[in-house]
Amino acid sequence: MNATVEMDLNFCIQKWGKQAEILKFAKFWKLIKVNGASAVLFRNQIVGKKELLFGYIDFPNDLEIATALFHALESEALQMGAEKLIGPMNFAPWLDSKWTVEGWELPKLYPEPQNEKYHVELCRTLGYAEYISYVSRIVNLEDQQHHKYKNQYHKLSSQGYIFKHYTGLELNAVIGEVYAMSVKLFTREPLHEPLLPEYLEYYHSKFSRIQPVISTCHKDGNLCAYFFTYKNVGNDKLWILMMGAADGKYRLNGVAAAVRYFIHAYALENGCTQGAHHFIHEQNNASFKFSKDFNFAKRYALFYKNLSTH
Repeated sequence: MNATVEMDLNFCIQKWGKQAEILKFAKFWKLIKVNGASAVLFRNQIVGKKELLFGYIDFPNDLEIATALFHALESEALQMGAEKLIGPMNFAPWLDSKWTVEGWELPKLYPEPQNEKYHVELCRTLGYAEYISYVSRIVNLEDQQHHKYKNQYHKLSSQGYIFKHYTGLELNAVIGEVYAMSVKLFTREPLHEPLLPEYLEYYHSKFSRIQPVISTCHKDGNLCAYFFTYKNVGNDKLWILMMGAADGKYRLNGVAAAVRYFIHAYALENGCTQGAHHFIHEQNNASFKFSKDFNFAKRYALFYKNLSTH
């Protein structure tokens, strides 16, 4: 690493924390600084040559400065042959990415983007549109579906499905299975970058303020479904359902519904009254059924711009 690259990396780490160290694994990255504003232009291991990503971005509520920063990003991207610029994303979707676009007045969830409204407004003014959107739906833990899915949970339990919560050191007993399922099922997610073992410490740094719970369902020794959850930071009455998956082989058996009940029951036992189904792809209609009776939702988005070669 030459002196300039090391200086730029240190700048990013000081500004954004340990997560920025993951730039060392990018195929390409470059720090762009304009009048006190800054951003990183990069390509992770997956994104193609026709697309480039921007992340670790910060600029003031000043259209002139924002214009200069994005012009510099776009000019550099065009020189590299890119046709589209996408962001904000700090390397991969499983690290900090996207901006809050709706629901500013609603309870804070952990983690979520810390952007200001003007970031979105200026970005749109400069020609960027939503690329992928996400939603976090906040529901009452004892909603209608909770009681409905209770029967499904008991039915599967009687058929030999085993449900278990893992916390603390117990997490080590199941993390390997969960990791393997995640790699298998999330490979085709938009802009996906596999969560390789060498990346794990940067992902862990994102969740340094929580005590995670992994809730699982097994059948005949096989992992059918899991969910990564925890009590919200700063609001001990709200439980976060952050990430989960169900093996297609078992999904039609109603495993996901049973796990939802299992998690909601655990959150109720731990003093929570509401749950947040966090960062769900808004375009994934199948996920909507697990939070039909939501009270309200927050929206987030990644943005893109097709770059002109003229």
